[in-house]
Amino acid sequence: ETPKIDHYPGASNLINLRDHQKRGVARGMTDSTIFAHAVGTGKTYLYTTLGMELRRIKAARKPTIVVQGSTIKQFATSARKLYPTAKILALTKDITNGPENRRSALAKIASGDWDLVIVPHSTFNLIGSNPTREAGFIQEQLDEIRDAIREEGGSDPDSSKVKRNDSMTVKQLRKMLKRKEARLKSLRDKPHEDNAIYFEDLGIDALLIDEAHAYKRGDFFTKMDNIKGLDRSASQKSFDFLMKVRYVQEKTGGKNIYLATGTPI
Repeated sequence: ETPKIDHYPGASNLINLRDHQKRGVARGMTDSTIFAHAVGTGKTYLYTTLGMELRRIKAARKPTIVVQGSTIKQFATSARKLYPTAKILALTKDITNGPENRRSALAKIASGDWDLVIVPHSTFNLIGSNPTREAGFIQEQLDEIRDAIREEGGSDPDSSKVKRNDSMTVKQLRKMLKRKEARLKSLRDKPHEDNAIYFEDLGIDALLIDEAHAYKRGDFFTKMDNIKGLDRSASQKSFDFLMKVRYVQEKTGGKNIYLATGTPI
């Protein structure tokens, strides 16, 4: 049902949202969701309004929208047009160009009281998660994979070496185990950075991801190993994204994650 509202609090009276945009905002106010809206359906105003409403009702303190770098200036211009008095921080390329500028921009996110933060995919991908927290998350996954190997009848679940008599599923699990163990070792071997700014330091408690298909190919395993075309390959970018999503969900009781893509399948 379309909300019976002409303009949301703080929004310009010169811009009228369409009914499907209002329904999208209403859906987002009740739960995390994915917006499978095609190009040209107005995701900019939908995401801007949803972020501002989450902030207004105090469901989020620092809603952050992640968009393609090529569209961030246009997105920020539209967001400011819809909410002329809002405190909006848009990390355009000139602000985040180079490690020092990027660090300064992240410090600005962490220290500022922003109504809305807009970040390009490229910058978002370079924001690391706290290594201690990431190591703990990987260890949990290692335990789950070992349990799955046992359930599938694999011998010696602590071994990541693929064995001749393993089933196809167990072979896939062992490969995943080996990859996770390598990531865990690299985290433990990496020198500690005293001045590093991690995602957990930024105060972000709502993520609105545009073109969310950029983070497909996350790690998973399944017993259905005979499905033609099933892609089990994993993307480190997807894992990093999952870490950030899980952190927001931990802070909000599983809420405040929104994905938008015209290609949801």
